[in-house]
Amino acid sequence: MFMMLAEPSLDAPMTGTIRTLIVDDEPDIRLLLRVMVELFDPRVRVIGEAGNGEEALARVEEFDPEVIVLDQRMPGLGGIDTAARLRHAGSHTRIILCTADLTVDIRDRAEQVGVDTCLSKIDIDRVPAEIIRLSTLDP
Repeated sequence: MFMMLAEPSLDAPMTGTIRTLIVDDEPDIRLLLRVMVELFDPRVRVIGEAGNGEEALARVEEFDPEVIVLDQRMPGLGGIDTAARLRHAGSHTRIILCTADLTVDIRDRAEQVGVDTCLSKIDIDRVPAEIIRLSTLDP
């Protein structure tokens, strides 16, 4: 079940950086997310980007991110299928599904495969705080 988002406590005990992977087929959205998350908190570092699910799987293996911001609708492997493959492979990476067409069906399917949070792209400004919140949870 998804939790209601609360403003993160910037005083939360954290060490190091939060390695974040951004996955979206739109380069402008990837740039927007990169700038938003890196300006929001210096502890968040975008370690890589991918334009589709297949690239995302390779980047996860390469970079071992703590959090993935994942679009649902992409050419080839979509976000939910990518999340399912990650979970099937045993990944504990936190996953934020951020999609333009968030429906109850998408939210339910995402929850079933182990996505941690679903956000509509209308609420894209909530992504940085959610990255911080997810990084403070036990795996």
